[in-house]
Amino acid sequence: MGGEDKKHAFFHLKIILLYGKGFSFMYFSSAILKHRMGIIYAIQKRIYRIRRKTVILDIDLALIYNIEPKIFRQEVKRNIQHFPGGCLFQLTEKEWETLRSAINATHNGILHQADNLAQTPYAFTEQGVVALNAVLHNNLVVKMNIAIIRAFAETGKGSRH
Repeated sequence: MGGEDKKHAFFHLKIILLYGKGFSFMYFSSAILKHRMGIIYAIQKRIYRIRRKTVILDIDLALIYNIEPKIFRQEVKRNIQHFPGGCLFQLTEKEWETLRSAINATHNGILHQADNLAQTPYAFTEQGVVALNAVLHNNLVVKMNIAIIRAFAETGKGSRH
């Protein structure tokens, strides 16, 4: 079990123990819901519209999955057959510059690890995120993919809209 999984398991265990001592379950259900909504909101801020598609960048997915971006890209390239046409594409230099400017403007100039990229990022559509389940065999990836899909849907930006 990874560090994040342990944190969540501990959080849920704490809730069960406190509930057994007479604390309100409704309060803890609300705390869990707020935690999940916070995760979805954070993911929504990393969803962009490029080439008339709603996407999330590989650098953001690597951050969400807690995987080194270089390793993330290697795994995707090694398993490219799992990604049907159109669900994954690499940004052009012009697209990346435009997006970087927008990100810098909205995030006060903070672009995290994206500043040090050797090449332009890859963009994943909602279907591309689903395909990652076949590539990255990790419980955290599966759990976070559920949150990412919810973020696509809840923003009204999902590719099916």
